[in-house]
Amino acid sequence: SALAYAAAKKRVHRLEGLEWNEFRKKLGEFLARRGFAYEVVAPTVKRLWLERGGRQDNNFENEEFP
Repeated sequence: SALAYAAAKKRVHRLEGLEWNEFRKKLGEFLARRGFAYEVVAPTVKRLWLERGGRQDNNFENEEFP
């Protein structure tokens, strides 16, 4: 969702330097608190992780979001 992406993009600068698990947890919880469903949160978090240069060797398909 464009709204979830826009909200997360504003927040992502606070998460610089975090490893995937912590990045996913913090950004996922941020979006969930704003009412976005898992189906929106998961791909948005993954997209922003990759855009900021995160490694792709994480097994995103088996990730659980809080």
